[in-house]
Amino acid sequence: MEIDRQAIVRHDFPLSRRGYDPASVDAHLREIANRVEELAREHTGSAPTLAAAAGTQVQSIIATAESAAADIRREATADAARTREDAIAEARAHVAAVASAAAALRERVASVTDALSSFGAKAQSATERLVRDLERAEARRLECDGLGGHGGGAAS
Repeated sequence: MEIDRQAIVRHDFPLSRRGYDPASVDAHLREIANRVEELAREHTGSAPTLAAAAGTQVQSIIATAESAAADIRREATADAARTREDAIAEARAHVAAVASAAAALRERVASVTDALSSFGAKAQSATERLVRDLERAEARRLECDGLGGHGGGAAS
């Protein structure tokens, strides 16, 4: 049964000779109808509807999600900055190690070049001495051949 003014203040009751004063009952029913209407207005104005309650809850969830996303974004940005700084430091260390190794290699190449130059100079000097020694030996042989060849002809 609906509770509205017409349902409360109805006049289709059967009449009897015994009972309450009809005017008093009607006044009481009007008073109840007024209070029910008043309560219905209060309920409509103050109590949120299901859609309003769901909307409020969705807004709360969205705000929480946005806050969490902002926190995650801040953490990710900080992590990325740390990772970038670490990578730069590591790259600089590698570059320094490569530069040091390159400098050591240049020193070894210079040392080997000097050793080869020294070896080349010594080999050339030894070769020149050997050539001179061979030329002297050849000259002596020719001298000996010339003396022995003249002497052998005279002795015969």
